[in-house]
Amino acid sequence: MNDTQSDRRPWLQIAVLGAALACGIVAMGCAKKSSATVFAKSDGYTGYTTLPDQSTVITGVGIFVGPSDIVNDGTETCIELAGVDQCVTQPTGKFCSQEGAKADLIVVDGVVVDVVCYPPPTPANTTTVVPDNGNVDVPQNANNTVIVFDSSTDGEPIKGNITVDGNNVAIYGNGPDKTIIEGDLHIDGNNARVRGVTVTGNVTWGLNGGALLFSVVQGNVTVDKNNIIVSAVDVWGNVTVSGNNAILVANRVAGNWQITGNGEFCDGNYAFVDDNQDNKIQSTEIGDLLTCN
Repeated sequence: MNDTQSDRRPWLQIAVLGAALACGIVAMGCAKKSSATVFAKSDGYTGYTTLPDQSTVITGVGIFVGPSDIVNDGTETCIELAGVDQCVTQPTGKFCSQEGAKADLIVVDGVVVDVVCYPPPTPANTTTVVPDNGNVDVPQNANNTVIVFDSSTDGEPIKGNITVDGNNVAIYGNGPDKTIIEGDLHIDGNNARVRGVTVTGNVTWGLNGGALLFSVVQGNVTVDKNNIIVSAVDVWGNVTVSGNNAILVANRVAGNWQITGNGEFCDGNYAFVDDNQDNKIQSTEIGDLLTCN
């Protein structure tokens, strides 16, 4: 990903050191500060326009939601996570410095390892998908925009395979129970991000960089490129990662888990088995922790 992904590694060491110095410790992460803004744990979905002022922190122990302006202005050294005895630092990425921008901060061991940013949810920044004679079509080569979905599309399948080849484009669904891609998804644009969808087929990448978040994949996820983010995704097929520097956090996987790339960040990934075959993941169906070693 351009500004969001490609320079990830150089500033990561700086972020870790900065977190340690700011909080007076030498470990990754930092102790709680009473003045820190608290992000609440949440099982809900943060929509682009329905919750325009909310951003998320994705960790191996849960998803946390709080005000975007704290992420954007960078005035606080740490964001406190409710019920977690640490706070996290927040490096910024492209679009995050804009007033009203939204972000997904991905955390491993108390440190933000990447930030996926979205421009402020204004009409100038968005392309809205509405049904056309009962069909739902997604612009696949739009640039520099966030593709959102009118509520009238909820539950209506987007039929056919989708290739996202626009640059700096985000497909921001209404949630995996509402925005459904009935086919395969191929992410092939610079800094392309896909969030809040169900994909009934497989997901692949054609370029280095890219992100898939808060989604459900009924097929396989195959990552053979570098600097790819897969986070908060339920995968009913296999996950195969041969690319380097992937970030895999808070995923649940029913099929095989095969990680052969180098430099991966892994946290909070678990196997599951749909014992009662209801196509839902119950807490009792979550099994072993999946590692990248």
